[in-house]
Amino acid sequence: MNQLDQHIAAKKHVIWDWNGTLLNDVDIAVKAVSKLLKDHSLPSLDVAKYKEVFGFPIRDYYKRIGLDTSQMEELSQKFHQEYDHLFHECALFDGVKQALVKLKAQKKRQSILSAAQEAWLTKQLTHFDIHHLFDHVFGLTDFLANSKVERGRELIRESTIHPKDTILIGDTDHDVDVARELGIDVVIYADGHQSYSKLKKVGVPVYLRFN
Repeated sequence: MNQLDQHIAAKKHVIWDWNGTLLNDVDIAVKAVSKLLKDHSLPSLDVAKYKEVFGFPIRDYYKRIGLDTSQMEELSQKFHQEYDHLFHECALFDGVKQALVKLKAQKKRQSILSAAQEAWLTKQLTHFDIHHLFDHVFGLTDFLANSKVERGRELIRESTIHPKDTILIGDTDHDVDVARELGIDVVIYADGHQSYSKLKKVGVPVYLRFN
């Protein structure tokens, strides 16, 4: 039994984060934000630095890297335009589709809870032909990537599955905060948008690899 199996064996509902957990998109996120920084005559980020400064809400992360967040909607729009342009370069993490299919066969409920805009999120899931593996897909209504706590509460209510039978799997300290607010277990993978050194301080199981 691998690490993932151990944590979800007794669970009925697995809630997945998307970016950096199932989707390996860190490289294009770094390229997109570095384009934004260049446009504002600010120094670009490499992957290592990005994983140390990235976090939620996105507004605070943008402030940390020197961007003027008084024009937050414009910044967000430009970032997402560049990200969308680069999207063809990213892929699912190794083992993701197999794990999702396996859980589906075990009759586990599976959901996505993401800070991405929901229509955009659905488009990406369809691109990878995995949309049918999820019972619920919950994103946000805009591209500002603020907290997903309230959408998480709505997801828990709609699923009708008790929080004790639910687990969240993500890649950031925000996922830990969300899980604590929802009263559910959480596992974090450090393959995504934050570093292992940062995540190991959050007080929940943290793994370096998805499988």
